[in-house]
Amino acid sequence: MARISPSAWLLTPNVANSLVSLLQAVIQLMGAVHLVLSISKGNIISPLAVSSLATAFLSLIVGELGQRRSRVNFLRFYIFAAAASILLSIACLSKVDLRLEDILNVHLMEAKKFKILEAGRILFGLLVQIFAVKTTGSLISNMSPPKRTS
Repeated sequence: MARISPSAWLLTPNVANSLVSLLQAVIQLMGAVHLVLSISKGNIISPLAVSSLATAFLSLIVGELGQRRSRVNFLRFYIFAAAASILLSIACLSKVDLRLEDILNVHLMEAKKFKILEAGRILFGLLVQIFAVKTTGSLISNMSPPKRTS
């Protein structure tokens, strides 16, 4: 009887995709909370931030449908929409006035903590997105073509 290591189940594509989907949902939830906090403080809402959040939630739903129903076109759209949402997030981050001096200065850190957290969320989202594209691409390549009926 072959013995499987306890961490071997982490390497399966289904577990990896589920973990990536969970991480993406948490990252987008953090973005939604940040948006709600910005609204409650009376800040002006960036249309880029709202469109990035909406695109990311749409891509998560389409990606889950594509994975559960084995639809290659849904998974391809998921890759495209998720990449578009991260590009919108990066564009939104580029409009924020945040410099390295602001992060390193302890006195300014309290005043700009939401901007620093948002930058960290976007950068972590970018890393998760790279992994998601890789695992979804491997999932698409492993899918067999649909059988034709005659």
